[in-house]
Amino acid sequence: MRIRNLSMLALAVALLLIGTQPMMAGDTGKLIVKVHPREAFIYADGKPVVDARHWVSLPAGEHKIDLYNYGYKPESRSVAIIAHKQVIIDVTLQSIPGAISGPWGCITLEGAPRAAVLMNGQDPATFFVGHGDEFNNEWGWHQELIVPPGKHQLTV
Repeated sequence: MRIRNLSMLALAVALLLIGTQPMMAGDTGKLIVKVHPREAFIYADGKPVVDARHWVSLPAGEHKIDLYNYGYKPESRSVAIIAHKQVIIDVTLQSIPGAISGPWGCITLEGAPRAAVLMNGQDPATFFVGHGDEFNNEWGWHQELIVPPGKHQLTV
């Protein structure tokens, strides 16, 4: 019984240390991006970070935040992150007007749920098409990337 209590105490201390480790990790702050539509992807300082349904931990200081979503104009913001503080930005992306016609093909991606997906290039402002979870076909409905016929290069 005494060994069990001791192991429970050790487990509690370990969990406490793990939980406080991010706060002791340095001068980071939390960025929450409220964006419409929610399927946008966040780039911080030119690097893909996560889709906009999640918060981002960034080092204290100025950061360039870019938001991309297929069919919408990219948005950029400069954000000052303060250590151990939370910063919230609210953005509504503007849709790109125009009509789109077929024919179409479909691509399914598996195994990259939070990864940014670029098609036929590396510049996210032009070639971002979504994140892996939007094209994984795991639900009762089809989740696929709709593309024109032909060869395409995907960067995940």
